Amino acid sequence: MYEIGNIFVPRAQPVTEEPYEKLRLCIGMYGKGDFYDLKGIIEGLMTRLGIKVSLKPVTDDPAFHPGRTAAMYVKDDYIGIYGEASPQVSDNYGLDHKVYLSEIDVDKLLEYKDTNWKYEALPKYPAMVRDIAVIVKDDVLVGDMIEVIEAVNQHLIEDVKLFDVYKGEHIDEGYKSCAFSVTYRNKERTLKEKEVENIHNKILNELEKKFDAKLR
Repeated sequence: MYEIGNIFVPRAQPVTEEPYEKLRLCIGMYGKGDFYDLKGIIEGLMTRLGIKVSLKPVTDDPAFHPGRTAAMYVKDDYIGIYGEASPQVSDNYGLDHKVYLSEIDVDKLLEYKDTNWKYEALPKYPAMVRDIAVIVKDDVLVGDMIEVIEAVNQHLIEDVKLFDVYKGEHIDEGYKSCAFSVTYRNKERTLKEKEVENIHNKILNELEKKFDAKLR
């Protein structure tokens, strides 16, 4: 479910004058969907609008579950939040299932959108896809790891996607396993297995150097 509408923000506390209005996009989901389904919806929206966001974990918003919530920024400008509703919110409304929510500043979306589309011919040469799973501390941000992976070789790394985060059996307390799918492609010729292997090893070295990541 989604809705675009105004919220009312007090100018000061206690409220002594009329609040001002701000336009927000709210997205909510429950049932079979989870945090990563909501994340995918928001990433699709940002891609469509040409907006690149960075993420920071949120642990102090009473409406959201600490550790399962992310704030979105363009550079240092806050534009929205998404994550799992806190247990208190679920209890207050008598919900017996997890609910995932997002609230995004529409004015910020319009400010930062870049819809000057650039088109490229369909690739002539096949891609190679390799998966990589590493164990890192809980406080390491997935977005930061993706940026490091992409920077290893911007010419040959076409795409990086997170497809799994696991905590539990065989993973030490305070750590998590993050699995990524990395797509490699050379637009001018067919890639060689050795090239991909070398870049993949460089990715592992960079993740270990920057985040003390260990191959799972």
